[in-house]
Order: sequence, then C-alpha cells, then structure tokens
Amino acid sequence: MPFILIRQYGLLGYIRLFKVESTIIEKKEAAVKVRDLRVTEPWTELEKYAMSFDLASLEEIEFNHVPFACILIQAVEAWRSKHSGDLPKTFPEKKEFQALLNSMRRPGAMSVAENIDEAIRVVFDCYKTEKVATGTIRHILDDPNAESPSTEFWLFVAALKTFE
Repeated sequence: MPFILIRQYGLLGYIRLFKVESTIIEKKEAAVKVRDLRVTEPWTELEKYAMSFDLASLEEIEFNHVPFACILIQAVEAWRSKHSGDLPKTFPEKKEFQALLNSMRRPGAMSVAENIDEAIRVVFDCYKTEKVATGTIRHILDDPNAESPSTEFWLFVAALKTFE
C-alpha cells in the first residue's frame, strides 16, 4: 500500500509518494546495441556449419551467399591458429585481421562480396572479450527477492535464474 504525503504552503505545495519497492528499467536500444554473433566462441553445431564452407572452391554465386558470420568464424579460427589462440588486441593486429578478411574476397571486377563487406562492418564484435555487466547481473540473480518474486521484474529474474 503506497503512502502519499501532501504538503501545501499557500499556492505552493508538493506531493510525495512512498512505495515499498519500485523497479525502473531504462531501455536505451539506440544508445547500446550489444550484438553477440558467437564468432569468438561458437557452439559446436555453429562451428561445424561455418567450417563446412570451403571458400576457396565455391563458385562465385555460392560464395556470395555464405553468411558473413560464417566468414568471421573462419577468419577468427585462421587468426587464432597463427597467434597462439589469441584474438587481435592492438590496433595493428586489428588492421591485420581486417586485411585477413579482405584477403578472403574474390579477385575480379565481377565479385560483389557483400558478405565480406558486412563482415568488415561488424568485425569489432570479434575483438570483444569481456562479458556484459557480469557483476551487476550476478548481484541481481543472487538477490533474495528472486527467490519469492513479488513483482513482474523479480518473476523474470527468477525465470532467468532457473536457466543459470
């Protein structure tokens, strides 16, 4: 039950609302776009699918229909095999990785290779190694309110906790 405090001073006044718990979720989709394509840590089936494409032997039309995520997975694997399993960290390494992607492009004026262009546009996703706010998420999942949800927010947290 909320508590409402009203004070009036002549023509001025204020109202305060007191509530036990209030959950505010700010949704800023335009500002933060987290895209996890799983190119640095693909699950087994995705990795098998991505590696099933032999890019060197494909016809041009088939090559142009290879998903850019599969090209990125192959590029990451090629990079890791030459750099002891590490991802590019420094600016020169990142430029070298982009050059590796460009080297996968087909030679010739007829080659469109939009998938390579798209892979280069999202290549920064390959450099990410940190997880998104793991400390904050862990704090929310361990909150006692997640054990007996009283609001819709805590119900969602309890549901997420079951998949942990």
